[in-house]
Amino acid sequence: MEERINQVITKRNPDDKHISIYALCIALLAITSFINFLLITFVPLEASIKQILTEFDYGVALIFLVDFLFRLLRAPKKLEYMRTWGWLDMLSAVPIPFFSIFRIVRVIRVAIMLRKMRLKDVERSITKHPARSTIIATGFLAFLVMVSGSAIMLAVEKGDPSANIRTGGDALWWAIVTMATVGYGDKYPVTGGGRITATIVMAVGIVIFGVLSSYLASTFISSNEAQAKEAMIAALKEDLDTIKADAAASREHLNLMEAEMAEIKQLLQQRNQAS
Repeated sequence: MEERINQVITKRNPDDKHISIYALCIALLAITSFINFLLITFVPLEASIKQILTEFDYGVALIFLVDFLFRLLRAPKKLEYMRTWGWLDMLSAVPIPFFSIFRIVRVIRVAIMLRKMRLKDVERSITKHPARSTIIATGFLAFLVMVSGSAIMLAVEKGDPSANIRTGGDALWWAIVTMATVGYGDKYPVTGGGRITATIVMAVGIVIFGVLSSYLASTFISSNEAQAKEAMIAALKEDLDTIKADAAASREHLNLMEAEMAEIKQLLQQRNQAS
């Protein structure tokens, strides 16, 4: 029964020892989205903060929609995928807070995969492609910091009469501009709590750009190394072809020498018989 659940939810063999940082981030995003659903539904929040959380849910729904379409296109048997857990993935991409419940299926899938793996296998799978894993984890962190930072900023700034961050849109705009390290200056914090929040968001933005720069550098280096390896392989193949050609020529020359030796031997035998 457990293996059947594993096949339905993960579509993997129970003995598979592979999981990606992408799958872990999707699971964490699903958990965060479910918590977001609980906050919107059961916690009395101001309309401006609810606006941020709702826009966060729209962003998560878009990510899950892209993930669903990607899985559907890659599925070898698309109808079977839709009949098993594909329809749950599709419902989890609906941009309505209630449908966040279906996103827990993604968490269950990853939990089952992790249960089948040892800690060493998890570490090996995540570090198999370090640059790619880092960029995915950084994007996930940026998304969460942007939303949580804007919500916190709005919560600490809204009570100050001199504040210029008063709506969810203002807070999101401020978070995006701050993380991008652009700093237009049209929206800025005036309270102590707001400035502390801004410092954290700016620090995360600097880290993100550092990671992106490192990723691009490693990509270029890997590309150059790959080209160098291809050139080396091509040169080795050319040398091997030359050696093969020389060997074939030597073999042909040897055959000619053997034929000449046979003729000489035959002539000597004929001379001996004649004498």
